[in-house]
Amino acid sequence: MTGYYSVLIESVSNLFDVNVSLKEDKYIYCVRCSNKIDLTKYGGTEIRFCDACGHNIENELIKRGMK
Repeated sequence: MTGYYSVLIESVSNLFDVNVSLKEDKYIYCVRCSNKIDLTKYGGTEIRFCDACGHNIENELIKRGMK
């Protein structure tokens, strides 16, 4: 059975072409809880902590060149 599903998935995979692009200049996602933080709401400079879990995201903003 496993071989059948492998061949089936391989043949069906050509039918789907998915492209996911995140708007990195508008949002950042917390690495701890995956909360979406809107950078346009705060201007991107006042954000230090995630609203949901309190994780310090300032280092992540600096690493991505957003601060």
